[in-house]
Amino acid sequence: MLLHVGLHTLRSEFQSFEAFLTMFATNVAQLISKKSPPNKVMLAYALFSAAALVVYHFVANGEFSAILTLAVIFQCLGFALLAVQVLLTGSTAGISARALALDAWSLCFRLSSTLWLHGYLPVDASGDFVFQAVDVISLVLVFWLLHSLLFEKRRSYQEEQDTFPTTPVVVGCLILAGLFHADMNARPVFDTLWMGWQAFSSAPLQFCLSCGSSPTRAEKSSPSLVTTLPLWPSLVL
Repeated sequence: MLLHVGLHTLRSEFQSFEAFLTMFATNVAQLISKKSPPNKVMLAYALFSAAALVVYHFVANGEFSAILTLAVIFQCLGFALLAVQVLLTGSTAGISARALALDAWSLCFRLSSTLWLHGYLPVDASGDFVFQAVDVISLVLVFWLLHSLLFEKRRSYQEEQDTFPTTPVVVGCLILAGLFHADMNARPVFDTLWMGWQAFSSAPLQFCLSCGSSPTRAEKSSPSLVTTLPLWPSLVL
């Protein structure tokens, strides 16, 4: 009886997850039809949506744990769309270097565990290489964006408005992570780093959206940051 109930629950979760993917694809299609974004943006959405479906159905074989891999794919999509925006506009206006720096730290902290430890990886086949490979691609994109912000296109960087206090947030989150981390890696330092990246990686976005005129600027200049990056922490949770 308990086995039957458990199988029914898992089946319901899989159906709900597939419904979520369908809804996401529908929303993307509606966004494309309404605002007619450039072809490169449409191509990025198409490639990452196809990659997510391929990973879920053919690599992970529909395992629910693949939601962790899909989460990092959507995060990578957010960075890719920011890169496309910079390439199309030739400007870095509306993009926060401090937020990208925290993203870089969070990716490094995550890779410090996933490249050689298995405690927090998806239990399906996507945890063998796809999860880590997508994070490496995200880190490369973040470094390229930071290079564009701070060197190539520094004139368009709105440094005076990029005021998020990164250092206190990183220190505070690492202290809390050291106190409340899990032990799935059985290595306190790497368990702390894993917990730390989850705590501060999305903090600058919340700060941006809570500031009076920032949401309008962010939505106009960086819609991918507002719509895509918040999706991956939700999937992880």
